[in-house]
Amino acid sequence: MSTQGLRTALKALTGLLGLSLGLGLGAAALAQTYPDKPIRIIMPLGPGGAGDVFLRVLGPELQKRLGQPVVIESKPGAFTLVGGQACAQSPPDGYTLCMLPIDTTSLAPHLADKIQFDPVKDFAPITRLFFIGQAFLAHPSLGVNTVSELVDLSKKKPDTLSYVAQASQITLFMEDFKRTTGADMRRVPYTSGGQATSDLLSGHVPVGYFAIGNILQNVETGQIKVLAVDGARRSALLPQAPTLKEAGYADAPIRAWFGLFAPGGTPKPILERIYKEVIEITADKSFVERHMVSRGLEPAIIPSEEFQAFLAKDRADAERLVKSSGFKLSNPNN
Repeated sequence: MSTQGLRTALKALTGLLGLSLGLGLGAAALAQTYPDKPIRIIMPLGPGGAGDVFLRVLGPELQKRLGQPVVIESKPGAFTLVGGQACAQSPPDGYTLCMLPIDTTSLAPHLADKIQFDPVKDFAPITRLFFIGQAFLAHPSLGVNTVSELVDLSKKKPDTLSYVAQASQITLFMEDFKRTTGADMRRVPYTSGGQATSDLLSGHVPVGYFAIGNILQNVETGQIKVLAVDGARRSALLPQAPTLKEAGYADAPIRAWFGLFAPGGTPKPILERIYKEVIEITADKSFVERHMVSRGLEPAIIPSEEFQAFLAKDRADAERLVKSSGFKLSNPNN
């Protein structure tokens, strides 16, 4: 290389180093002044679900600590893809956060024919928040008390039973359950957890797989029956209900969870600030007991790096499940 060429290369390298340093200092400065205006948190499911209920408690706590309004923005539709796209396409400046479920980040790439975002590149993981304890439910009008009785009834009355599908993780579980047991039930999709609950309790759609915390009171009043719960152990909230394994069936192949994200490219210091605030909020044992444990939510907060590793495994597990179930959302709006 000539002397002139060497000088040009060194100048270019110096410029790149300066740019990198400038960006780093800019991100640090941004984190120091952040936030100086309202923050919105996108929820890709409608009101009434476990994630939405928790977010409306977490939001005000973040607002107290950040000193700026925190606005919850529901964007349901297309099995969380509408909200996921809105998150992915938002400016990566820390003023949009997103509380996303397994559906958006792990299942969507394998369930839907086309999605308008890359779950790996377009979301910056902040922390996993919790797993959701779920229960297999049946309306009392069906007259069944066990999972086996429900399966038998569905076979005796083909094309008459239906189940509530308010999230793709639930759809995938139910479709896999149908495939492995021969149960005959139609899927009825919902974008709102509240409407899904209402139709289940009325018996309009008599079978469901719901977050335990969202139906606990209805179980206690006899409005709905619990046939089994997911997880390795019985739920402390429903100790009388057997696990799926105790009922003679395989446990749910993947568990429902929610995590906190930002649009991809959001400066790391801002992500770390949000994580720090969440850690301090959930360090309050009374907060965790009132708003998580008592609602059937299993706290599962981990740092960003661990969350990224978890997401990689979760996506791989989801891909295997989708392939084995044969289920596909060719049009996720239906």
